[in-house]
Amino acid sequence: MIPVAIVALALFLGHASIAERHRRQIYPTVIRSNGVGIASGWGRAAAIIGPYIAGQLFAAQLPLQQVLSLIAAPYIIVAIACLALDRLQKRIRSER
Repeated sequence: MIPVAIVALALFLGHASIAERHRRQIYPTVIRSNGVGIASGWGRAAAIIGPYIAGQLFAAQLPLQQVLSLIAAPYIIVAIACLALDRLQKRIRSER
């Protein structure tokens, strides 16, 4: 149970730093503020909806370990997506 929480926190912190780096690279300078604003808005929406979903999971009598695993799953997906984006960008740069 505690290792799952530690992994979820580590993935969240890693995601936050990687996502900021990729936001700067993905959005062109002209629309960067809009792109970062939209990405931040989605993050805030998830921060609002997340506790509600966690509450519903606890109300369904799911064990804590399962709830934490479900919370960690999106972060694992985002981490994989960020790594894939990084590799794609490196490949595109090497082809130029």
